Amino acid sequence: CDPEFPPVPGWISGDEAAILGEIARRTKGEWLEIGSQTGWSGAHIVYMTGVTYLMCLEPRLREREFFKRWQGNMIRVGAIALLQPVALRSDQYSVIGDQDYFAGVFIDGDHQSPVPQLDAQFALSRLKPRGVIVFHDFGGPVAEAARYLMQDHGTGSMKCRVYDTPQMIAVC
Repeated sequence: CDPEFPPVPGWISGDEAAILGEIARRTKGEWLEIGSQTGWSGAHIVYMTGVTYLMCLEPRLREREFFKRWQGNMIRVGAIALLQPVALRSDQYSVIGDQDYFAGVFIDGDHQSPVPQLDAQFALSRLKPRGVIVFHDFGGPVAEAARYLMQDHGTGSMKCRVYDTPQMIAVC
């Protein structure tokens, strides 16, 4: 969706975007994206999936040129009416944000410890029953965050499936 963006390692690949879009299609409802960047993953969450709303948390959206690029990408796929851009990190939003609840959450924000686990805790606090949390760049602190969801938070009800893609996708 971004004609000026050459795909580089570390960004969501075409296969990962297709997996994410299929998960969103099966989950539908309202979604939260932590780490929206230029909108590539968000476009796949909403484009022809049945997702009715996507809140995009991305601190760089406060940069005028970055926001214009993100907005242009979302307009290009016809998704702008379904979106709420929020120029904050999840820890900033969790303090001031409404008590929104989501059917799905895509986490691809800061990968440095302890941020992925904090993002997972925030996502879990806003997840509807039977909701799904998807992680990108599964490994290191991101993998620890998924383990937290499966064990440490105490419910024991979350399971995780890992997809062998270039950056690894995990679905809890």
